[in-house]
Amino acid sequence: MKKILSVFLAVFICLFACNLSAYPATQSELKKKISEADEKIAKAKKDLQEAKNKQASAEKQKELIDNQISEIVSNIVYLNGQITSANEQIAQKEEEIEIAQAKLDENKEYFKSRVLSMYKSGTSTYMELLFGADNMGDFLNRVDMLQYVVKNDKKIVDEMTEARDAVIEAKAVIEERKADLEDSKVLSEQQKSSLDSALAQQQEIIAQLGQEIKVNEKEAAEAQKEKDALNRQLEQELSGYNAPSGGASTYSGGKMAWPTPQGGTITCPFGYRTYPSVGMHTGLDIGIRYGSTIAAAEAGTVIKVVNGTTGYGKYLMINHGGGVVTLYAHSSKIVVQVGEYVERGQKIAEIGSTGFSTGPHLHFEVRINGKAVNPIGYIT
Repeated sequence: MKKILSVFLAVFICLFACNLSAYPATQSELKKKISEADEKIAKAKKDLQEAKNKQASAEKQKELIDNQISEIVSNIVYLNGQITSANEQIAQKEEEIEIAQAKLDENKEYFKSRVLSMYKSGTSTYMELLFGADNMGDFLNRVDMLQYVVKNDKKIVDEMTEARDAVIEAKAVIEERKADLEDSKVLSEQQKSSLDSALAQQQEIIAQLGQEIKVNEKEAAEAQKEKDALNRQLEQELSGYNAPSGGASTYSGGKMAWPTPQGGTITCPFGYRTYPSVGMHTGLDIGIRYGSTIAAAEAGTVIKVVNGTTGYGKYLMINHGGGVVTLYAHSSKIVVQVGEYVERGQKIAEIGSTGFSTGPHLHFEVRINGKAVNPIGYIT
């Protein structure tokens, strides 16, 4: 009989030990997965920020290239205007050259014809002109006059030749300037072509980074969703309670007391919500000053006290009997222990913001046979 009892006791201890070790193992595994999810989120956010930084840099580079292209286009427009003006000036000079050449040719022909006529008339014409003089003085005067006429005609021809040549030279200067302008235009167009290619590359880089940002945002969102699911699972693992054990056997009270005697405001009701996480909110959030008193909503026995890092932060649970359990989460300090019997309105903890909390408040739950119900129907 003793051997049987020993064997039974050994098996019981073994099973009990296995159950004890299995529970933390599940929590440990969930925490490890949450940690891995955190790493995924951190990496996704880091990659996202790097992609955004690269995109901002690419956008800035694109803006610089756009400005350079705008300057070059303005310069090309200016050069086109200058080339058009040079063409107009060249056309004008060509017209002036034609006019000057025509006048020069006309005066040359007149000079040639007059001289030729005088020479053709022979010596008699010159003789008549010269020897028709009355005296030597008149003769010399007539010789001077003849020389003056010839010299003056030649001067006129020379001046007109110089005027024509000056116009030709001015035209050559304009043509040279036009050639320089066209060379500058070609160079500007080559620069614009190169910048257009660089701009296209930057636009492609920006588009690729945009896709990368979308991927990183999706990865971060998926990792966060995975983490939220794991946290909910961990919370259930840490705070799940299907049936009360110990303490009162029946629930004695009607309406429970408000769990924060110093007042407070409902900041998040029971039910489905989208912030700060998407899903079912299984309790009532009461916002109140940090350090305020958390009191037992009803008399009962403390069945769970958790001071570790959980989604609920620091929290405790009280069994009121009859399948009724209350939960008090996110506290900064718990002042009761497991197994302790507490009275209705007795201080059990202090308001905090531990765990997954957006500020100092109490997350208060009422569970009937392990299922969370709306606390509003159970508190005064």
